[in-house]
Amino acid sequence: MAVAVAVFPDSLPVSEGNGDRLRLHAVRTANNDGSQAATITPEEIPILVEQANVVFCSAGIEFRFDPVRDFERRNDTLLNNHFTLWVDPADYTGPDGSP
Repeated sequence: MAVAVAVFPDSLPVSEGNGDRLRLHAVRTANNDGSQAATITPEEIPILVEQANVVFCSAGIEFRFDPVRDFERRNDTLLNNHFTLWVDPADYTGPDGSP
């Protein structure tokens, strides 16, 4: 189950004039037969975008997402499994760090 996200420059100017607006486009994937579909909804993504905007605000970056035009569903087994983590992240973390 995966959600792929593409980032594109937004054509709208940033209100303060300093920084960049980047439009996100999310693709909720499933296998070709519709199985193993990601469970995120278009309504959940703006909450995550708000959190990202808090983090990137000091860098002058603002992410934009419109649940109607920036969200699609795609049944594609290769895409759905391409981003799947097949190993334990702890294998790549030092003993004093978190994965």
